[in-house]
Amino acid sequence: MTVGAAPSAPTTVSLTPSVSSIALDTQMDFTAVYRDVNGGNTFWRVYLILTDQVGGQGCYVRYDQAGNRMEVLESG
Repeated sequence: MTVGAAPSAPTTVSLTPSVSSIALDTQMDFTAVYRDVNGGNTFWRVYLILTDQVGGQGCYVRYDQAGNRMEVLESG
């Protein structure tokens, strides 16, 4: 039996726009690009966390590859 190296974790390549603050009730489109050296088929779920840095309030955006859907999950 040969045991290989553990797979590498995916990394975030970019997030645009890269903003440090936005006004409340502002609509904005984000684009997140991730990279996985193990191949795209190993992505089964990806999270993007949007939060205020002061009170920790925010939400998680989760992409589920198997169901091809995005979900917004509350945090804090």
